Amino acid sequence: MKKLLSAGIILALMTSLLALSSSAAPDLEGEVLPVLGILGVMNGDERGELNLTAPVTRAQFVKMAVACSALKTTGQAGAYISPYPDVRAGTWYAGYITAARDAGWVTGYLDGTFRPDNQVTLEEALNIALKAMGYGAADFAYGFPASQLALYRSLELDDGMTAVQGQPLTRRDCAILLYNCLGAKAKSGMVYAQQLGYAVDAQGKINYGSLILTQAQGPVMLATTVEDAVGFAPRLVYRDRRDSDVGSLRQADVLYYIKDVATVWAYSDKVSGVVQAISPSTVAPSAVTVSGVTVPLGSSGAIFAFSDPGTVKVGDKVTVLLGAGGQGVFVLTGGTLEESVTGVVLSVATGAQADARGNLIQSRQLTLFGADGLTHVYPYSGSLKAGDIAAAAVRGDELTVKKVKGSVTPSGTVENGLLDGYTLDEDSRIVDFLSARAVRLTARRLEKVDIASSDVAYCSVTGSHIDTLILKNVTGDMNDFGVVTSVSRSENLLAAPSTYVYMIGGVPGVLSAQSGFSAKVGPAVFEYKDGAVKTIKALVGKRVQLLGQLTVTLSDGTVMDLGGSVQFYRRSGDDWYLSSRAELAGLTLTAYYDDTAANGGAIRVIVGE
Repeated sequence: MKKLLSAGIILALMTSLLALSSSAAPDLEGEVLPVLGILGVMNGDERGELNLTAPVTRAQFVKMAVACSALKTTGQAGAYISPYPDVRAGTWYAGYITAARDAGWVTGYLDGTFRPDNQVTLEEALNIALKAMGYGAADFAYGFPASQLALYRSLELDDGMTAVQGQPLTRRDCAILLYNCLGAKAKSGMVYAQQLGYAVDAQGKINYGSLILTQAQGPVMLATTVEDAVGFAPRLVYRDRRDSDVGSLRQADVLYYIKDVATVWAYSDKVSGVVQAISPSTVAPSAVTVSGVTVPLGSSGAIFAFSDPGTVKVGDKVTVLLGAGGQGVFVLTGGTLEESVTGVVLSVATGAQADARGNLIQSRQLTLFGADGLTHVYPYSGSLKAGDIAAAAVRGDELTVKKVKGSVTPSGTVENGLLDGYTLDEDSRIVDFLSARAVRLTARRLEKVDIASSDVAYCSVTGSHIDTLILKNVTGDMNDFGVVTSVSRSENLLAAPSTYVYMIGGVPGVLSAQSGFSAKVGPAVFEYKDGAVKTIKALVGKRVQLLGQLTVTLSDGTVMDLGGSVQFYRRSGDDWYLSSRAELAGLTLTAYYDDTAANGGAIRVIVGE
């Protein structure tokens, strides 16, 4: 059970008018707006403009909150009821206010009016949102607005918010607030989005790919015009999870859409090359491996193409178009599209490769981790080696793989999306690698990180914008992180090795070694060389003052980013259990990190006790 806030904290909240922290702002374009667009919470005006700086009325916020709740299908039911004297039956908002009133979310003013055209303030919006999440009188013991503001902070609904008590909210404020609610713990103990029936990830964030698949129509492939593909002219377009426009769409983009809100979500990722495997069989295929990339099949057309009666066989050259959730949804044959991938060579070795007839033969292969975030495998007979930067191009039947050099070598500290005067943003493709491991990074991951010229393996730019940036072990994200649960050290290292029992992502393992490990029981980093664990080191731990959606404030006031795959564990005595953010609510938390933020470090493990 979550501990009650002390009276001192409540008093501080009642008297404070300081701006709330925005250090852990959710990604507005990449997360917040696309998700709320799919849910029908915020879809823009008749021209598709989101008008994020515009103020929001009480009626408008009620509609947003209803659309973001279990009442979303009942908002029109009371359209011809007048729930308050100043809310006339037949107005666009009458049904939503009626639904909110009947659910106990709103009560109106003492004079019996609702005042729908008044601008909604922070505390008024909080009161509605918290009631939608199931919180009620028992949770508001200290009165309005102190109780609401206390929950606002303790549930981390303030991440990315800049509004203060008494201030009217903008559409941007409302979007971030409602998105934070979806990822927060409802009164039931469940993540609110999960309570509403939406899939969430390990961090409690709503699963964007799953949301697209369940809420939107599609997929369809863009072949001529977007109007021909979806049947309407979209007002709002998201391409690869970014706010975009119709002009950014390209032939063979995969489209999903919701006609009622005139919105389109487009994906441009694809994999081209030779079909190496169809899994589990051609009788009922569920995945296909192309150029070393295994793609789950996500449409009846793609499944049929790789089945027995289909036309695509092992050994054929294809391009698989990827849709929501990375699923293969369309299959193009005959060299219809070209593919060019720049990345880091992970290995060059002999392995099994399908020939033109589908027979597996032993051949030399190059494994390339591309800036697209996918691992590609190509037949190769040249002199490239692991760690080289290369570009692979597939044009029809022709494959070329060659070493490349970047056009610039920027250096310095990444500040406000700038590195050495070059823009680094969500359109930049960023990779960090070490030995045979590589990861795709976001621009935000590098904010405040010091990058030396020797850290840059490759960088290409267009004007002042960084298109592709490949780094050499700047973040440490290639390592594995977990907990060492027991250590048995031999008194005679020459006679027997020490034994380490551990969990990585909840998966147990045992490792024996003569030397080289300084780990003790607790959270640790597992560093690799040539595919094998080289060292196990203890992580640095500090008590958590505030756990945000994207950052953690430590006991000494330091703010650090959560690692992309941060793990949550619960410890009870000598026992360790893989847990989740929601399950650790109310426990004493300790955050563990591998290095300072300037050196690319991040919070890797959080333990609740």
